[in-house]
Amino acid sequence: MHNIEPMIFSNAVLKYRCHICDQVFKKTDIIVRDHCHFTGIFRGFAHNTCNLQYQKRYFIPVIIHNLKGYDSHLILKQLSDKYAKSIRIIPVNSHKFTTFQIDQIKFLDSFQFLSTSLSTLVENLENSNHSFPIFKQFYSNEKSRFLLKRKGVFPYSYFSSPQILKETCLPPKAAFFNILTNSHVKDEDYEFALLVFQTFKCKNFADYLKLYQQLDVVLLAEVFTSFRQKCLLHYKLDPCHFITAADLTWNAGLKFTKVELELFTDINMYIWIENNIRGGICFVGKRYASANNPFIPKYNKYKEESYIIAVDANNLYGYAMSQPLPIGNFFWLSKEEVRNFDVSKLSSTDVIGYFLEVDIFYPASLHDLHDFPLAADHLTITYDMLSPYQKKLIQIGNIHFPKKNRKLTPSFTFKTNFVVHYLNLKFYLQKGLILKKIHRILGFKQENWLESYVGFNNEKRMSTQYKFEKDLFKLMNNAWFGKSLQNPRKRVNIEGAFNLKQCKKKLSSPLLEYFKIINENFAIFKLMKRNLHLDKPIYIGFTILELSKLHIYKLYYNYFKQYYGEKCSLLYTDTDSLYLEIKAHNVYTEVKNNFSDIMDYSNYPKDHDLFNLSNEGRLGALKNETCEPIKEFVALKCKMYCMVFGDNSKKTAKGLKKSCVQDLNAELYKSVLNERLFLRHKQNILVTKDHDIKTVTQNKIGLTPFYDKKYLLDDGINCYPFGHYAIDETDEE
Repeated sequence: MHNIEPMIFSNAVLKYRCHICDQVFKKTDIIVRDHCHFTGIFRGFAHNTCNLQYQKRYFIPVIIHNLKGYDSHLILKQLSDKYAKSIRIIPVNSHKFTTFQIDQIKFLDSFQFLSTSLSTLVENLENSNHSFPIFKQFYSNEKSRFLLKRKGVFPYSYFSSPQILKETCLPPKAAFFNILTNSHVKDEDYEFALLVFQTFKCKNFADYLKLYQQLDVVLLAEVFTSFRQKCLLHYKLDPCHFITAADLTWNAGLKFTKVELELFTDINMYIWIENNIRGGICFVGKRYASANNPFIPKYNKYKEESYIIAVDANNLYGYAMSQPLPIGNFFWLSKEEVRNFDVSKLSSTDVIGYFLEVDIFYPASLHDLHDFPLAADHLTITYDMLSPYQKKLIQIGNIHFPKKNRKLTPSFTFKTNFVVHYLNLKFYLQKGLILKKIHRILGFKQENWLESYVGFNNEKRMSTQYKFEKDLFKLMNNAWFGKSLQNPRKRVNIEGAFNLKQCKKKLSSPLLEYFKIINENFAIFKLMKRNLHLDKPIYIGFTILELSKLHIYKLYYNYFKQYYGEKCSLLYTDTDSLYLEIKAHNVYTEVKNNFSDIMDYSNYPKDHDLFNLSNEGRLGALKNETCEPIKEFVALKCKMYCMVFGDNSKKTAKGLKKSCVQDLNAELYKSVLNERLFLRHKQNILVTKDHDIKTVTQNKIGLTPFYDKKYLLDDGINCYPFGHYAIDETDEE
């Protein structure tokens, strides 16, 4: 420590504000002088409680991109007491670890914060005028820096033996074929690899491998260091002290708003909310549509004019997070208060909000009008509920239909003991649903306490021109709410042992469920949790999910359906998106003129008639997914659709890798739908079991005509939501 000298406090602000929590001191606060325990330097005045908690954490962070999915297994397979005395693990399951700490070395997965490829991250960083200071320390030559300021090119599949390291030149272009992505290297990428090999005077393949690995590490260091700096600048938090982006932004939000959230102390309240959490809605309304209008080729003026539009809500969860959210003071209403409760008199600005458990009836008179059924709930879909067409598809595809087939499904079924936010219920009743009974009501205090944090991130995102920063602020909003829905019941307890003594202790534990020997010096043990801490404010996540559904329902019914009526029909929706078929004249102009308060046209070219910046980035506003007229739309099932616009198409197929999806086209989707085909696809994937990494070739059904969230009619295109009055009539026929 330095020699003790009189402390001089030249900054008067330090005397009135805690330098740790940034709060102004009160007369009743105990104020202390905080100093660094390593240097002895005075840091500022602080609350006594802040000072006591302001402690150093003794660990060295090691950052690896995709640690959880790949590199962690390589490290764990080589562990022994020669290198470590203890290990602390935070697992996803017994085969995947989010993070782990070996003695004082903490391994973190940068992919948990920046979930895209390193090449994309480097490209975005390069476009943000980043100076690459770490990179320059390793590569001082200007030509070298120009060459290496991008992700390297490497023949992963070719490198199968140590003998290859002795080769004195790069292999031919064909050797760069990647079996995982089923793709050949581009000509320019192969030429780049040759140029790097020559420029850095690599004597053999081993030199090229070392250069490739060093470059990866240096570029990741640049990316993650820049990410850390921006988080420290804007949120005064270091990502190295967190394990995921959700963890980071959750703490940033609480720190920014300084809110004190009350946790449930009544187990009945917690379980009541926990059992009724419903995620985002994914739903196929109509499985095929073809547009016919003057803006697309092959327009037939003698046929009815029709349009297909695809819109996404800007930061839907961010919009819901900006609304009044529960903060505490939970209480059950009395039986008399429940009897006299009138939800129609309540508004979103009320200080007190409510969750209700109700029975709701969907009148048959609304079934034909409501093609996007309100009050979506989990429904167990049984074999008996399926149409003859669906049962035929099960036979054709030899499908095993599960007995426990519970899905979040918009339907017309009678809903009992349905827990709902009071604003959602109010909207459902306004649209014609009938409230049969209120079982109980939970009241709470609510405020727009998170709006400032969401607004801060949105404002920062709009003010920057750099994609790297835009992605950061988008991430900090999108990843926040999921933390409030974390289910501690699903957490797994994994412990490691390096010697016989540690193994015997864990083997004798009554909590032991499973163990696996990783190598002769290291084993892992899965133990039951000794205690279960239900310590998350899950009522926030529940509310955000409810309000996000309400917003999409309002956009559809209060705008499109109200204006176009039966001329507008839902093709597909997935959480924040709407794909609609509208049979009317000049829809683009009508939507612009009549829906100007909800449409964001900022993504259109500046010379386009629809271009407008008035709603740019506004939370909850709808933005067209494509600026080109959509020709066709085919939806086989949830997350399996194809949309054709101009000379391009958007294709999704859940369960298939991008390399497989790229080979698909609209004609294949239509053939599967019309000819009832079950298409198989081969794809190579990396799988891990017991921390062994293997390359496996899958031969799985990709595109399928089977869809079970609705009652499919015989044409395979049109369908009814379950509970529709016409289903009984169809079955009788």
